[in-house]
Amino acid sequence: MASSSWASNHLWAKEEESTLVEWLVELVSTSGWKSDNGTFRPGYLAHLQRMMAEKVLGCNIKGSQTIDCQIKTLKRTFQDIAEICRASYSGFGWNNEVKCIIAEKE
Repeated sequence: MASSSWASNHLWAKEEESTLVEWLVELVSTSGWKSDNGTFRPGYLAHLQRMMAEKVLGCNIKGSQTIDCQIKTLKRTFQDIAEICRASYSGFGWNNEVKCIIAEKE
């Protein structure tokens, strides 16, 4: 099991992060991993770790704490972006065509 300090200090490569998101979407869409209350069933972090090791060459993510920490980071980032885009006074918005945040010029 990885220590929490290592888990929070792991520098995620873009390919690792993209693969993690792909596999999370896969777990949501397949029956068996999502509980009735909207969370994942026990063991999903270990399953994600195995899936990532198979897909990402040289993936050295060890321990489910590392994956759990990254999932929490992704959730916070998503919530922050959603809040920025939701506030009509902020001058920010979402461009669905190119999938990025846009800002009004002052």
